[in-house]
Amino acid sequence: MRKLLFLATFLSSTAYAGTMTTYFTSSAPDTVVVDSATIAPTPSGASSPISWTHLVGSGTRRLMVVGCATAFDVGTLSVTVGGNSMTKSTSTAEATPYQTYAFYYPNPSSGSQTIQVSWTSGGTDSRVLCGAVSFAGVNQAAPVEVSTGSYSGNGNVTATMTTLTANDALIGVVNDNGSSSQSGVPTAGQNVIKFMPGSSNGFALYISYRAATTAGSYSDTWTSLGGPAQESYIGIKRGP
Repeated sequence: MRKLLFLATFLSSTAYAGTMTTYFTSSAPDTVVVDSATIAPTPSGASSPISWTHLVGSGTRRLMVVGCATAFDVGTLSVTVGGNSMTKSTSTAEATPYQTYAFYYPNPSSGSQTIQVSWTSGGTDSRVLCGAVSFAGVNQAAPVEVSTGSYSGNGNVTATMTTLTANDALIGVVNDNGSSSQSGVPTAGQNVIKFMPGSSNGFALYISYRAATTAGSYSDTWTSLGGPAQESYIGIKRGP
């Protein structure tokens, strides 16, 4: 009883002494958003290395993704952004002589950044098509949550992976070989960010994006490709 009387007296006195404010900090997850997209200036027949400038925005929790498609064996492919080596995702779909690659680098500096792609063999006969996409709102500790690669010898290709958390961003890098129309069509909801045709042989690169609202299995099927075709498919985790 004496304790209750003391508590009532304390609350009564503090009510007139001032205002007590409690602050709550929000840690709500970000939404992964596309910042900007660019393509390498030389579509085919280029000598190693090739480079171009990409303008990275000022959003927080940034990520750079570079996708490449190759025809003929190029040996070892490596990519840098602002002089920093990018990590090759395990989603690389390698089926020599046609391959796709997905590289990523967390928290690139905002502003103009030089992207450089190098390879170790093939000379000027190699076909190397590359594009870059920067994002904001990405988890920095483990930006690529899940990844896969797929190969098909005909005009369609399907890549399937299972995401672990909601609201991943699904990025596809597709290599289309031998299509004179170069009119590949992805699964509904997977939107093309960049399309880069090669030379008259129909060699083409597609980079696409999709927001996955729930965790689970996702398949991306591309049709109307010339074939053979490859896809690297990666799930980017939102921050923090």
